Amino acid sequence: MTQKLYLFDSYLKRTNAVVLKCEKAENGYEVELDKTVLYPEGGGQPYDTGRIGGINVIRVREEGECVKHTTEEPLALMQEVEVELDWQRRFDHMQQHSGEHLLSFAAKELFGATNIGFHMAALYCTVDFDKEFTKEEILALERRTNELVYSNLAVEITNVHIDALSCFELRKCAKGLSGNVRIISMPGGDSCTCCGTHVKNTGEIGAVLVTAQMHYKGGERITFAAGHRALAFAQQARGITEALARSFSCKMEDVQAAVEKLDTGLSAARRTNKHLYSRLSEYIAKDFRASSKKAGNVHIIVRFVDELPAQMLRQLANTLCQPGCTLALLFTQAEDAIHYTLCCSDGLEADAGELIQAVNAATGGRGGGRGTFGQGSTKKLAALGETLSQLEEYFSKALKSKSCR
Repeated sequence: MTQKLYLFDSYLKRTNAVVLKCEKAENGYEVELDKTVLYPEGGGQPYDTGRIGGINVIRVREEGECVKHTTEEPLALMQEVEVELDWQRRFDHMQQHSGEHLLSFAAKELFGATNIGFHMAALYCTVDFDKEFTKEEILALERRTNELVYSNLAVEITNVHIDALSCFELRKCAKGLSGNVRIISMPGGDSCTCCGTHVKNTGEIGAVLVTAQMHYKGGERITFAAGHRALAFAQQARGITEALARSFSCKMEDVQAAVEKLDTGLSAARRTNKHLYSRLSEYIAKDFRASSKKAGNVHIIVRFVDELPAQMLRQLANTLCQPGCTLALLFTQAEDAIHYTLCCSDGLEADAGELIQAVNAATGGRGGGRGTFGQGSTKKLAALGETLSQLEEYFSKALKSKSCR
């Protein structure tokens, strides 16, 4: 059995303890002490890290009444050692966990929402609620949570027997409890059962910032940052906004309007581009048809189209194949890759999924298709012109006896 000092004082950074067990484990050695300041993973909160006798602790877990510490090196049995935690990591966890309690209390108080899941990761925290929130409700929730932070409420630890739990008004009570139960309460704010580490006063949380929200399983998943994490997020956001303001030569408060103006202009430019590419496709198609090779009733067009975006190949290929009885195989280059598109006229007795395999074999590329359309890509070809001639000859022979229905 391990005496869990963190349950009584989250600010206790070190203690002396006796090594009771030390066994070889998968990633080091698993050590059991008579007492510890290191918190094991549980309740949505990650484990502490630290040192035992100067040896790094890389994981802490709970097994029954014992706390198991995974160390990088073995420790001698029955020796007295100093146990020290990494305070920066611990205090971060305290800020996040206490912040989560206030956020959950505010959600219950304002909207009757219940916290049904909490997860604390190295870079973010999430809380799942049983109801959805609007953007306006999130802003109200954030304001109320920070009002509770600024009120600097005391954070109190109470240990009671399970039989006396009904005497306490709790926001949430964990399932499966027995014996003595630990309650974390903030008079004037939250109160619930909890085994985690917390600050002494809510003012130490600093601030709670909602960084994202999404509808999740019929409710809402909120991502938030508290304390130093909230500061880091705000500083990063400010840096991004300042960089955008410099790019647009405007004030920070005018960045959104500048981005919206740019987006409007970009949308208009895309519409214009689409129209121009459509017209360009018609002119190119007219030229390609005039110089196409004919195999029986089928026009064979195998060409490289310079400086045409890969996404426009399909539009051009479709234009070539309507009307008439045509197979069009078009290539273009984008960065370090050659992209190709194969299209057959409707009614041509050929399957693009089968024909594209011949292109893959000739180019060493990868692609697929079915029906009247296929596409693929390959690395830059040294003898592209020769490959195109070979493919034109191959399709001329393969489709000579074909016709369009």
